[in-house]
Amino acid sequence: MYHFMVNAHSKTGKAAFLWEDVRKELNKSGVEYGYTITRYAGHATELARMLTSGSNEVVRIIALGGDGTVNEVLNGIEDFSKVEFGYIPTGSGNDLARGLKMTKDPVQNVKRILNSKDFMYMDLGLISWNNGKEKRYFSVSSGIGVDADVCQRAMTSKIKKTLNDFGLGKLTYLILTLQSLFAMRPMKARIIADNVNYGKKNKILFIALMNHKCEGGGVPMSPVADA
Repeated sequence: MYHFMVNAHSKTGKAAFLWEDVRKELNKSGVEYGYTITRYAGHATELARMLTSGSNEVVRIIALGGDGTVNEVLNGIEDFSKVEFGYIPTGSGNDLARGLKMTKDPVQNVKRILNSKDFMYMDLGLISWNNGKEKRYFSVSSGIGVDADVCQRAMTSKIKKTLNDFGLGKLTYLILTLQSLFAMRPMKARIIADNVNYGKKNKILFIALMNHKCEGGGVPMSPVADA
């Protein structure tokens, strides 16, 4: 049984049409599957938690959407050892798909999922705060400053919708990054990584933690990153 979590609003609504192509392939294959169209922010997290909470069997979860949809699903999984996770990228940035060298063709991706004999293990990043009481996983990157500001604004950007209509959605992040770089004031911070104290830094625009090579629609922030 495959459980599909579909963000039909990704790629400014074009994902709804891509999902129909995927459904045709699923129906043709004869596999057993169910699906839910996510309706609001955090919905995919709730669905993943419901599917994996207390499950004694392996749960197959497939996310159809962008990097944000994947992030929501991962943060709802209760026990990763009992989950087989698949991904059909239909977002604007698709940095996870880029890092995994996946095709952009949704039908080819669902065929790959249905016919997979081998599985890949991937590291996840984990951010915690409030003395470890709260936490959040990330698959691609996590940032403070400019890149976080860009991601936040991209969710409601009219520029993104316009560029997606022309198939140029990933340029959204470049345009918003340039705007943020000129508008954001530098901050101060003390950086400690892997128990090494790097001291105080006085002019920080952003700090990015990278699990894959790229973020922001293909910007190679950490070319040596390996998930």
